[in-house]
Amino acid sequence: MATLGAVILLAAAAALADLCAAAPEPAAARDPADSAAYTTIGDDAVAGGDARTAMIAYQKAIALDPDNARAKTALAALCRDAADSGEGSEGAALLDAITRYRAGEHAAASAALREIAGSRGEAAPGAHFFLGLIALDKHDTGTAIRELEQAREDPDYRALATSLLRLAHRDGALAISLLVEPELDTNPQLLPGTPPSGAVTGAPSVDEDLLTAATITARPWSWLAVHNAIAWRNQRRLSPLDFVSDTLRVTAELAGHRDRVAIRYDFDYDLLDGTRYLLAHRAGASYRREWPRLALVASYSLRRRDFARDA
Repeated sequence: MATLGAVILLAAAAALADLCAAAPEPAAARDPADSAAYTTIGDDAVAGGDARTAMIAYQKAIALDPDNARAKTALAALCRDAADSGEGSEGAALLDAITRYRAGEHAAASAALREIAGSRGEAAPGAHFFLGLIALDKHDTGTAIRELEQAREDPDYRALATSLLRLAHRDGALAISLLVEPELDTNPQLLPGTPPSGAVTGAPSVDEDLLTAATITARPWSWLAVHNAIAWRNQRRLSPLDFVSDTLRVTAELAGHRDRVAIRYDFDYDLLDGTRYLLAHRAGASYRREWPRLALVASYSLRRRDFARDA
């Protein structure tokens, strides 16, 4: 097993554990014939290596005929295999912690993961990896880097932990990025989003430009981020369409057990051909409520744009 293999296996095993934990509810009417048909479907799924489909089929078979011993035996065997794939009791504890993490119970998951990580057993790298994920979600950069570094020592987690480490390093107290690239635009008259009067008259005119973009993100606290982005599009021929955009964004985010609330404010200041073109304000709020298999999201935003040119 390599790279993503361990994570995929753990996620699959956690999903199978959910199926094993759910006892089949008896159907409204017994139907031994349909139960036998579902048992056959389960057997075929096992032969094809699809344990999840097999479990669902066996559960349906048992619901239709609680006396179906073949389906009960096969389901019990699959559940034992799912538990054994977690490498013993420590692996089972890791799967339980991952299930809590997926359900949004981060505090309980963190406590269980820390205990597993402290044991330094075979499941410890997985515990460090998911502790890093939880810390990254909370923008606790130092903890995320420390946990992911320890997870990266295991070959099964090395590739994915390395990718997440790059994200963690960019999520620090101060992050700066710079982009410079040439562009070919087949219709630059349509830029910016609301072109100046007369810019879109006549046939489209192809032009090249050089795009330079710089972003600076400061996070003084884990719940507060200040982001400033400056973009300069310098046209080669159509210099009246040279465009500079400066966007300042302030975001406050609070996360609870299963709730997440974010408030954001944006301020835009744009220049067109070196003169003031647009001032814009945007305020928004969003709310997210998570359940194990469902998430409810609501958001609202309001924007005001003031163009400096009467046209």
